[in-house]
Amino acid sequence: MPSSRVLDCGCGSGHAGLATIIDAGTHVTALDGSSAMLALFLQRYPGVEAVRADMLVHEPDGRFDGILAWDSFFHLDHDDQVKMIARFADWLAPGGLLMLTTGPGHSTVISQMFGVDFSYGSFSGAEYRSLFKANDLLVEWDRLDEPGAAIHRVWLLRKAETEL
Repeated sequence: MPSSRVLDCGCGSGHAGLATIIDAGTHVTALDGSSAMLALFLQRYPGVEAVRADMLVHEPDGRFDGILAWDSFFHLDHDDQVKMIARFADWLAPGGLLMLTTGPGHSTVISQMFGVDFSYGSFSGAEYRSLFKANDLLVEWDRLDEPGAAIHRVWLLRKAETEL
């Protein structure tokens, strides 16, 4: 949607689908705590506003019509996820959309990627639904994006038009 504002929170090196919304005139802000990831992102999407900051402390200027947190949110521990859900709700304009990925169920896992320990945390679907509801985020849908492996649950949420 032209003139919309979208935040790619924990953007990493970028997502293939962003080109479509950038070409449509959407203002995209890329947020990541890694300067190396932002450099890769900007190679892929030059000219996009890029902010190097931790999502837990960043204070954006204004609200967003959409937020994408793909493969980033679940790296937060459970306490920080609770805080981040509230932050996402604050950052969204009424009616705005949030798409994020979580694990398939309540867990904490530590594994390595590129020789670095990475933490993966998730609540159960019911726990997420309760947290979303408490923050005026309405579940539009949720799906496992890799049903055979049950690795990711994708959530599409809408910020309530008015506070519940």
